[in-house]
Amino acid sequence: RTSPTTIEKMCERMGGELRSNVLFYRLGYAWILYDPGEVARMRDVVAMHALSVPVDPAQTLPANCDVLQEILHWKTSVAATAVAAGLDPTRLVYDPGIGFGKTAGQSLTLMHGAAVLVDSGGRWLFGHSRKSFLKLFTQAEAAQRDDLTLAFSAQLADAGVHIVRVHAVGRHVRLFEQLCA
Repeated sequence: RTSPTTIEKMCERMGGELRSNVLFYRLGYAWILYDPGEVARMRDVVAMHALSVPVDPAQTLPANCDVLQEILHWKTSVAATAVAAGLDPTRLVYDPGIGFGKTAGQSLTLMHGAAVLVDSGGRWLFGHSRKSFLKLFTQAEAAQRDDLTLAFSAQLADAGVHIVRVHAVGRHVRLFEQLCA
């Protein structure tokens, strides 16, 4: 187990802060979420693009922002920061932060541009399940958005996205089994 001294040194070196055993490191429009015990064992680290944690719906990227280019630029900065901090960048998993500091339209652009992000290299995680951007297609409550989530998950799988964070796990397992058959 990582000692508090090691965690404190990591926080200081990375310019981050420790909250509930997770290191939040601010990098422009990015938060890298580290579980210090996992980093010490060099497991995967998820880097999520967000303007704020927790999300503040009033704070979004500018309307004229090219959100795909913003995420690609962010990814380059995160990888460089990881290398400078002594982290192997192949351990990074990039999360474009669907709904975190993005308008519904920007989140939809990221969903449709998933192949561009995947083609840039690295592993990608999308947490799109039941998110508010789906209100572009339905006024259903969050718990009733699983069918739309499944449709977007199929699109993400086709784009080569490595990881999806979803609520209806069983339905997704069946979907991915059918897609792989």
